[in-house]
Amino acid sequence: MQDRPSSALPYGTSEFYASLVDRCVQGLLEAVGEGNVEAVLMVGAPTRGEATVVDTPQGPYSLSDVDLACVGKPGVDVAQLRSRLAAWVALANTEFARECTGVDASVKTRGAEAPVYPLIATFEMLRSPTVVWGSESILSELPEVALADVPAWDSLVLLHNRTVEQVLLSRRLGASGEDTGVASPAATPGGTLGLGEPIEPGEILERGEPLEHTETLRLLYASGKFLLDAVTALLFLDRNVPETYADRAYAFSHETLVRPENARLRSALREFVPDIETWARFKSSGDLSDLSGIPGATPDDPIALARHCFLRYAPCCGIVWRAILGSVVGTDALKLPTVSVVRLYPRLESLPRKIVRSLKMLRSPAGRAGLFSTGRVLKRATFASPRMLAYATAVLIYLSYSGSEDEGVLGSLLRETCPFRVPPDFAELPLERKREVLIDSFSLFHASVLRGRKIPERS
Repeated sequence: MQDRPSSALPYGTSEFYASLVDRCVQGLLEAVGEGNVEAVLMVGAPTRGEATVVDTPQGPYSLSDVDLACVGKPGVDVAQLRSRLAAWVALANTEFARECTGVDASVKTRGAEAPVYPLIATFEMLRSPTVVWGSESILSELPEVALADVPAWDSLVLLHNRTVEQVLLSRRLGASGEDTGVASPAATPGGTLGLGEPIEPGEILERGEPLEHTETLRLLYASGKFLLDAVTALLFLDRNVPETYADRAYAFSHETLVRPENARLRSALREFVPDIETWARFKSSGDLSDLSGIPGATPDDPIALARHCFLRYAPCCGIVWRAILGSVVGTDALKLPTVSVVRLYPRLESLPRKIVRSLKMLRSPAGRAGLFSTGRVLKRATFASPRMLAYATAVLIYLSYSGSEDEGVLGSLLRETCPFRVPPDFAELPLERKREVLIDSFSLFHASVLRGRKIPERS
């Protein structure tokens, strides 16, 4: 094995993060066997020099994952390799829980054995992989994804997915409750924490128990990362996506927004542009003092700042949602009221596709587990598929925190878009209770539909 796998990372990478990478690569190879692996690659922002490491009272903590990919040798049993890797990932996430937000690893096949789709995630993964073990010649075999081939609708998927995560974040932040700085109950009927992560032993927080400092940092990072990923989604529409977040912030404010055709978007996002540049700086520095420029910021209290940013970016979500959805369907949605924007969803899918997707979702593990209401899904099948209905519902929930939307209108729209099983009195519930009911459903939706985790079927 190479003495320091992390030596392949960009100059200036935190020594702490480099040590994490070295230990992860060593553990991975011991778990799967060096003889089975041609190379180990690392992907993500750290390979571009943006590993986010924060100093805490307990020592350094990485808000950046360690994301690895194994390239198996010819003839290796791929299924067995994946099984060993999955077992190691579970152990690694326990071992490094107090040092970083997570460790992930996947198995990649060589050549043309697996299809490569021109999606944002694939483009991001293949644009700057780094070989941390094995021969760098493997890079010449990796396929390429052209920026021009990434479909516009995938920008909407990216925003939708991040909005679902914001909905889950609201419970962990207690965004609709008192500003107590303590955790709300973390367990949900879906068996996941409020952020959609699987519950590990000892991880459930009781009411009133203060959050650990590393957990507050994770919540803060998630609240700001939403803004950076919203910008990334817009830049993919613009076919102008620099590698680093710092360069993306600059390109967005100095290139995309200055064009005459984006005057309405520029005006709508004016107050958030400085925040975008601030979060981009923090992404590479990990210095909480960099966040002091956010209006109303309290960098010395991460949980209060996370809650503040969550609420601050709710109206921003509505603006970006309108811009992206409008671009996908060919309409200037920035000037439309929320009701009219929701009415654009039927244009995202053909009628046969909506019907087929509705039936498939009802038969999926999530459907068999009772996540969706059969009656609601079938009644709305000509409007949108269950996934699109869930996405629209997530946006409406996040917008409900903005303070600029009519609660009666939002409540009515939530009744129309929600595809989940809900209590019989759901229509009469106040908006805050509707949110609580739906957050439970989104926890299961995120784990099963978006992340593909196995869930027990309803008996």
